[in-house]
Amino acid sequence: MLADSCEAALRSLKDATHEEALQMVNKILRARWQDNQLVDSGLSREDMAKIAEVFVRVWEQVNHKRIAYPKGVFSAR
Repeated sequence: MLADSCEAALRSLKDATHEEALQMVNKILRARWQDNQLVDSGLSREDMAKIAEVFVRVWEQVNHKRIAYPKGVFSAR
């Protein structure tokens, strides 16, 4: 549930910094926490901070930008 919500929100970001992405994820996690959706999860507030950081790191790895190669560099011979 947490990963799905955060992934959808992060996909909507364009050129976001690590801090902007982390802020968005923390907002989502905080909303779930405040709605008592995580009462039976066994997660602590400290766990939530770790989860947010990992979600953003994974998003950054998947969403990395590729460098533009000059035309003709990989042309068939």
